[in-house]
Amino acid sequence: MNRAVIFLVFFLSGAVLQAQDITGQWNGVLSIQGVNLRLVFHINKAAEGYTSTMDSPDQGAAGIPVATTTFDGSKLALSVPTIGLSYEGEFKTDSIVGTFKQGALSVPMTLKKSSTEPKSTSNTDTKQFTRFELALFARLD
Repeated sequence: MNRAVIFLVFFLSGAVLQAQDITGQWNGVLSIQGVNLRLVFHINKAAEGYTSTMDSPDQGAAGIPVATTTFDGSKLALSVPTIGLSYEGEFKTDSIVGTFKQGALSVPMTLKKSSTEPKSTSNTDTKQFTRFELALFARLD
């Protein structure tokens, strides 16, 4: 009897882990050279796997297609090769903790699930961005 209960507990624990829902809106903030840049990923379930788009509200960019969206167990990977961008993170209870990469830039970024866009901070005024920060996503054409 005890073995059956232990097996059932492990079986149900595995089912819960596989049922993690990453669909929805995930907000993050990149901190680059003392400036915060908001990013939003919209992840949707597809017939096979996932699809997603990305927004950069502080740069006026919305609906950037994400070429690859994979979620395996607790690992999320997003890739936009046209602009050399990737994000890899691990799903936690209420967030995805990972690393944003674009070119030589590698910055830690945590995504939080939300139905609203992350609030603008006082230092996200476009006039304060350096050429480096404005070059992020510049290859969208």
